[in-house]
Amino acid sequence: ISQVLTETFDENADYRLTAKVGRSLRYDWPGYRIELWAEGTLIASDDDLTTSAPIPGKFITSTIEYVAGTIGGLTPGSALEVRLLSRNVDVETVVAPVLDWAVDFDNIQLKTILP
Repeated sequence: ISQVLTETFDENADYRLTAKVGRSLRYDWPGYRIELWAEGTLIASDDDLTTSAPIPGKFITSTIEYVAGTIGGLTPGSALEVRLLSRNVDVETVVAPVLDWAVDFDNIQLKTILP
């Protein structure tokens, strides 16, 4: 799932993206990845390889942060995009997902922090 936001990139701002990530009791766990993009460049991410996965039937909060100036060359005013991914889809080769795997996402919030 992805969404291009109406909010645009500000080179002086820090960004904090939070999302609730849930693990189903019914379906197998494929893993997750959450990404924040600006101008087609990945600027922050989190996944269950770097953060603990939720236990079955529960949610965890995933938080990613971009600190102003971390990545140079981004154009102010360019589009921001949020991507929520299940790791059972190989985005490099576009392999179809396995249908009995599931990740639940809820309460996605992007906070802009200006100096």
